[in-house]
Amino acid sequence: MPSNNLDLALTYIRRMTDKTGMLEHAKFSEPLKSEGYTTDDNARAYEVMLKLGQPRQIYLDFLKRAVDAGGFHNDMNENGEWLDKPGLGEWFGRAMVATDLGIKTGDQNEKNDCRIIWDTAKPAFVHVTSLRTMAQLAIARVPYMAEKLVSAWQKNRSDDWEWFEPGLYYDNGRLPHALFSAGHVKQGQITLDWLITKLWEDQKNCFNFVGQKGWWKKGESKAEFDQQPVEAGSMVEACVSAYSATQDKKYLDWAGKAYEWYYGRNIIGESLVDNRTGGIRDGFNSQECSLNEGAEAVLSFALASLNLEKHETG
Repeated sequence: MPSNNLDLALTYIRRMTDKTGMLEHAKFSEPLKSEGYTTDDNARAYEVMLKLGQPRQIYLDFLKRAVDAGGFHNDMNENGEWLDKPGLGEWFGRAMVATDLGIKTGDQNEKNDCRIIWDTAKPAFVHVTSLRTMAQLAIARVPYMAEKLVSAWQKNRSDDWEWFEPGLYYDNGRLPHALFSAGHVKQGQITLDWLITKLWEDQKNCFNFVGQKGWWKKGESKAEFDQQPVEAGSMVEACVSAYSATQDKKYLDWAGKAYEWYYGRNIIGESLVDNRTGGIRDGFNSQECSLNEGAEAVLSFALASLNLEKHETG
């Protein structure tokens, strides 16, 4: 299913990259240097390029600058100055996923650099409290993080709510993805199957992801807008990880349906894929897609494409 749009997306990622790293935002398809950079995006860019064997040193150098014993800085301004203190938000987990991949599959210099990053950040693992950071760390093979997710699920689950917290918020697919990656297959299936039933709409024949304008708190109505590409991407990755763990082809089918969200199989029926630039629209409201094409959107698409392509061809 992934097509030459992945090649275009890679071209766009490079276009969003300057001598410092990948820029966070774009005005339409024009990179906005004034908005600066994030570790979150540069970690994912490193992961994409590492998987493809493409030039990537600039993204690894960004991670080397960001790491600290207290976590990772995340927000850098256009002048290369950090705007925050080192922290343990989701960007910390994403950086560790990228670092773990570098240790496993990079060249010898990358392995050495990534091991230094890992060892520098490792003391902060015990201070992590965010479920999404835990999920990323579980994917990065950090012991006991998946067990913490299972405990959160057991604490919050009920007959009609098989989830890790009393709401559906951001990057939801990442949580069951982590359980599959860590070998908690039964719990992964329960939570992913429940998530699919909550987000799939039979009448519209598409995924209707949770919107960031209010999210979906337990017992309340779901916010449908603004839907973000990261939700489709994390659902693709979760379903692919479920297929890897179970060999149940229904999960590849669900992954394909989530991927088609980018191409217009969504509740407004509009494609977020810009065939001219290679960028991905940042999301959509009730009327239309955003015209801006930032880093997170195209990176979510690239990672989803790579995950799906790997299993469809292999």
